[in-house]
Amino acid sequence: MAKLLWENLTADACVVSLYDINHDEFVATGAEGAGVVGAREKATRGSRGTAVRRHLAVSHAKVDASESVNPDWCGGPAAFVASYHRERLFGLIQVQRTPGGAVFEPDEEDGISYVAAQLGEFLAQNFKRQAVAEYGDDGGAQPPKSGRPTARR
Repeated sequence: MAKLLWENLTADACVVSLYDINHDEFVATGAEGAGVVGAREKATRGSRGTAVRRHLAVSHAKVDASESVNPDWCGGPAAFVASYHRERLFGLIQVQRTPGGAVFEPDEEDGISYVAAQLGEFLAQNFKRQAVAEYGDDGGAQPPKSGRPTARR
């Protein structure tokens, strides 16, 4: 997804992060144009937190160093979009351009939001498939084992 957005938005960097519910952090799992894979950021901090709370794209003409994917790009435009599925947070997409780059237009924000929604739906379905494979179709409920054979009619 990072590569798709990076190529189609003419962005200088794109980072896709998954939400770690246990630590309330985003973990960068995919990136193009920036070497930040594995980086962790608090989900409640700055523009990330605003995107999470508002369920909308948050875009800035000039992002500060604490939110930039590259310290040299401080002052460049950036957009942050949280990835949800059925009100459950799954991740965040951040795209950025170098200083002097064009601000992200509303149609670009809409495109990022669409990709973020698709990411949330995919992750929800993937986690559901994993749970069914691990626990079975009935959620793990097993009939009690009494040690006696079941009577057949």
